[in-house]
Amino acid sequence: MPKNTGVRNQHIHFRGNPPALSIKSLRDYFSKFGEITEVMVMKDPTTRRSRGFGFITFGDPASVDKVLAQATHELDGKKIDPKVAFPRRAHPKVRF
Repeated sequence: MPKNTGVRNQHIHFRGNPPALSIKSLRDYFSKFGEITEVMVMKDPTTRRSRGFGFITFGDPASVDKVLAQATHELDGKKIDPKVAFPRRAHPKVRF
């Protein structure tokens, strides 16, 4: 049974994905943790190549707990590192 991390966020940020990793591969892999509503792989605007990170949104925050409870995640032979993603607006701007 996955441990409860107390996270009530539906979004994860992942990094370390192989450049050729497809949105379909990400969706296929992470769907075992719950319903996915969105998958985004961030790409360089000029070259359109993957920048090596992206975001996944789940329909249920409990799915994020399940992802985080698993120690390692590997896709296409490469370890990826999922973390909780918080919207930028959730972090107050600090001005000096």
